[in-house]
Amino acid sequence: ELDFEKEASNIEEFREFLRIQGFIDAVTAPRVYRELTTRKVLTMERLRGVSMADAESIRGITDDPESLIITALNTWTASVMTMPFFHADVHSGNLLVLEDGRVGFIDFGMVGRVGEKTFKAVSELSSSMAMNDYQGMAEALLNM
Repeated sequence: ELDFEKEASNIEEFREFLRIQGFIDAVTAPRVYRELTTRKVLTMERLRGVSMADAESIRGITDDPESLIITALNTWTASVMTMPFFHADVHSGNLLVLEDGRVGFIDFGMVGRVGEKTFKAVSELSSSMAMNDYQGMAEALLNM
């Protein structure tokens, strides 16, 4: 988090990903107020919710907390597979269950990138696993 303008860009790109994927009704990230954001100050919407680790509070929001965990995991996995970067600091403190029942991702200061070679190898591994192709799995792992 040395450059909050970069983090702001990460948040905005993640929000666009959510919109394009049709996840926006179930998942969100804070809106960034660009006119009030600089390299040293990040101004964004406050998301009101509880940590994913707070099971008791989550039960006050939804009767199906497991579905929220699955939603968060599916969203993160889709971001790894389709975005140029992924949220690299996903833990219960950076995932919120919002008062309206959506999952909120926060803190985009640390992101990771999957290189083209690794991405291709992971795709090959997934395909090989689906076809029970053990030779293909081994080759994909070697290509990582």
